[in-house]
Amino acid sequence: MSNFQEIRNRAQELRKQKKYSEALPLYKDLWENCEPKDKWDGWGFALCLNSLKDYKTAYKVSKRVYEIDPSFDYNKGQFAWSSYMANVKDYPDDNSTDTLENYVSEIIKITEGKEHELFRNQAILKVMDHLSNKNSWGRVIEWSNFINPEFLDTKPFDAVTSDGKKFRKPSDKESYYLKLSKALERLEKFQECIDICDNALKSFPDEIWFKWHKGSCLRKLKQFNESIKLLEEIKKLKKDWFILKELSAAYYGNKDYENAYKNFIESAVIQIRIPESQNRWELFYIGAMILYKMNNIQVADKHVALCYKLRDENQWKIPDFIQRDINTRKISLTKSSAELFNELKDFWIREQQNFLPKQIGSIKNFIQDGKAGFIKGDNGKDYYFRVNNFLGNNSSLKLNIKVQFNIQKSFDKKKNREAEEAINIILIKN
Repeated sequence: MSNFQEIRNRAQELRKQKKYSEALPLYKDLWENCEPKDKWDGWGFALCLNSLKDYKTAYKVSKRVYEIDPSFDYNKGQFAWSSYMANVKDYPDDNSTDTLENYVSEIIKITEGKEHELFRNQAILKVMDHLSNKNSWGRVIEWSNFINPEFLDTKPFDAVTSDGKKFRKPSDKESYYLKLSKALERLEKFQECIDICDNALKSFPDEIWFKWHKGSCLRKLKQFNESIKLLEEIKKLKKDWFILKELSAAYYGNKDYENAYKNFIESAVIQIRIPESQNRWELFYIGAMILYKMNNIQVADKHVALCYKLRDENQWKIPDFIQRDINTRKISLTKSSAELFNELKDFWIREQQNFLPKQIGSIKNFIQDGKAGFIKGDNGKDYYFRVNNFLGNNSSLKLNIKVQFNIQKSFDKKKNREAEEAINIILIKN
């Protein structure tokens, strides 16, 4: 076929039949050899390239079509698609932020007035994620203004990790609100964060993260009763150390030092096996403040020393209030953070053991691939336990061995009711 119009007609016919690999060389011939270049030929060429996942070439072609006619709507979708896939989707976090922002700005420019455009919104979410990982919270908020969350999908994704594990990835709308609420709280825009969380909870009423951010902000605004009510609700469903830390701080602000202390101890015990304890220095400082109120000066001083050492050993700036405590209380700094942590670990466990009822029983069975199981108590009741609550070498945790444990209130999500769980499990030696 030597006639360009005949080639064009055939290429269009194949494209409409979605035979992109057959249409591609015809569009390539038209685009490279027909002068002046025709925007429709370029659009068809870019569409085939995108459909065949040659995004880099599609980006070059659609960009040239945009230069020919910036108002050509059909091309804008191909331009956004190819640019997102070629330049944005897998952009490494350690690469230049400016380059990524330039790509996303280009996509926003060509999709102006198209807030529903999928790849426009995906590109903005990507740059928000990139900036979140760099703690550039102000820029996260600025970029969020380019998205109308009403156009974002609410369905979560089923994803698989590199080692084959399945996990739930938040929907685009949930992801948007998660990034924005975190940024607002980090920049101490507490009321704005609460308002965003309230909006998010209309679409995701069971999402714990929005309740946690809201509870945290309420506490920082000294609305302690509301904060405690919300955080106690979350605690029934999820007992992560940072949730209990926030609840402890809320009770402390409300001058309820008994409940502040119990939640601090529970949080401190939970985090013992989590690496990078330097990221939990604020928890230990809250513990110090509570212990000072309880007149346990010596142990409180150890907590302040731990905060100092964790920051100093990581070459982080020492906050003025910690340095002031060190100086005015003449706190010793001779021990390393590891030594202080190990001493306090034993203290936290002993304190929790004193708070909670004790029981003796035997390991009845294991479930969840050996990560949990049940203990048959000497009182005849079965108690669920997690293996990470065994205070010993896991290799010695076997069926029928005799153990001592504490009983802690928990929540059975499947049965939607309060339950009891065995923690601080210790092997009873014959």
